[in-house]
Amino acid sequence: MKQAVSVEKGKQMNRCFRSVVAVVWVLVISSTVCAQDEYKQMVDNTQLTHAEAMKTMNSMIAEINELYSDQPEFLEKFNASQKAWDEYRRLHIQALYPGGRENYGSSMSFCAPMESLHLVKERISLIKKWIIGTIEGDVCCGTVRWVPVEEYETATGQKIPTSE
Repeated sequence: MKQAVSVEKGKQMNRCFRSVVAVVWVLVISSTVCAQDEYKQMVDNTQLTHAEAMKTMNSMIAEINELYSDQPEFLEKFNASQKAWDEYRRLHIQALYPGGRENYGSSMSFCAPMESLHLVKERISLIKKWIIGTIEGDVCCGTVRWVPVEEYETATGQKIPTSE
């Protein structure tokens, strides 16, 4: 009788152990799926943000070409610098991740756009001065157009001190 009870307890413990293993397995699988979903969403968001930044930069370039249409020499140099910057960005990504996806795997779909996004944001901050303009008297402005103080203050949110 004791042996029958012992066998029955063993079967119950075995069923219990299998249930615990099954629950743990379900948790592991579901957390892996969640992590993959989160990673995919993070990659999608990065690529979307990168695409938005590129669209913004390209719109700014078009606006600069329109604002400075009466300065063909400047536009020739500006557009050449943009082309060189595009090549720099491409080569920078290649230098950072030589061999691309083959060497860096699936992280490339997240990391490369993140680095490119960083570079695009820097480029946007560099070229926006041609859109905003500068105030008269800025002797180092080069080709950046002069705008009325009020327009500059509105565009930059900076108040220009006056000598009055």
